[in-house]
Amino acid sequence: FARAGDLFFQAGFYAEAAENFSLVNDLARAAEAHERAGNYLQAAQAYEPVGGDKEKLATLYEKGEDFYPAGRLFVKLGQLDRALNVLQQVDPGSTTYTGASLLVGMIFLKRGLVDLAREKFLKIIDNQPVGTSNLEPYYFLALCHGHAGEAEKAKAIFAKILAEDYN
Repeated sequence: FARAGDLFFQAGFYAEAAENFSLVNDLARAAEAHERAGNYLQAAQAYEPVGGDKEKLATLYEKGEDFYPAGRLFVKLGQLDRALNVLQQVDPGSTTYTGASLLVGMIFLKRGLVDLAREKFLKIIDNQPVGTSNLEPYYFLALCHGHAGEAEKAKAIFAKILAEDYN
């Protein structure tokens, strides 16, 4: 299969090459072949276990329109503008929308855009009471209140968080 993968790759049949390289667990070559075939999401999924260049991995996820993992990687790389760009493309119906929104709010907060961050966290919370499923957005909402000089509101939220999960 490795030899067949080499031959397909040399002939420009990249999807077939990627399939053959995958069969022999040569994920680096499979990723390269998928990328050349324009199958960016498959390229990212093959490349991720290999490790290496996180920016390339993030770019592959972005090209494959899997915006949440791309955004998370861009945040880790400190590329906050790129992270914002891709995270704001996550579909509201996606299971990763809440995580993406949380990261967007955290970036806003880090940049001192407290009102935008607060708006993002309130949207995530959606008028739900503090519970185990929404401790993080409430925590960051409390930080927003703290940055805005609203210490009592921040303390009230922190108290509710501690009552739900002391750790």
